[in-house]
Amino acid sequence: MKTKRILSVIALAVVSFATVQAQQVLCPSTANYDINPNNPTSTYDWTLTGGVDNTDYVLGSATGTSNSVQWITPGNYSLTAQETTDKNCKGPIQTVTVTVSEFPIVADDLTTICSTNSVQTDVVALNLATTGTNGATVNKWDITASVPAGITGTATTGTGLTSATAIASDTFTNTTSADLDVVYTITPYAGTCPGTPYTVTVKVLPDVLAPTITF
Repeated sequence: MKTKRILSVIALAVVSFATVQAQQVLCPSTANYDINPNNPTSTYDWTLTGGVDNTDYVLGSATGTSNSVQWITPGNYSLTAQETTDKNCKGPIQTVTVTVSEFPIVADDLTTICSTNSVQTDVVALNLATTGTNGATVNKWDITASVPAGITGTATTGTGLTSATAIASDTFTNTTSADLDVVYTITPYAGTCPGTPYTVTVKVLPDVLAPTITF
């Protein structure tokens, strides 16, 4: 007599991350990650490589269907999740590659120029810093400017400016008898990470008046 055996095959759903792509670039911050599909009877094993927990990052849940990571130290990391069903079947490991960028730090700067007149054009001639004092690469800038009364000329301003020479060709005329300061306030970015705003102060000397010749 033949005995029939019933073999049950349990199909695993492939785990994927619902809210992020396969590679993520972000600033030091807290990011949330969710599992899709979310099987309520399964557990999920999370791991993070590329740094030290509680130093370079803080990994939240070790087994939940959602997780958060507080990214602290700039660098490259791999976040993985693997499903284990209630029948102890394991699914494929899914990985998100995460690059954490730096917030750039740039020091204040100062330059002095002559007042532009009919015989002389003196430009700011100062390039914006493309490398922060912490080594971060700066790729764009937001610029505002304060131009005092007594100064004529247009200060370059804007958001998302990508040229390091953005203010280099600016010229100003000082119509007073005292030194006057044009102050640019600049927010540097490393990728999408904004640094602390810094200032570039342009001291504009008084215009040189034509001498009076007597005879």
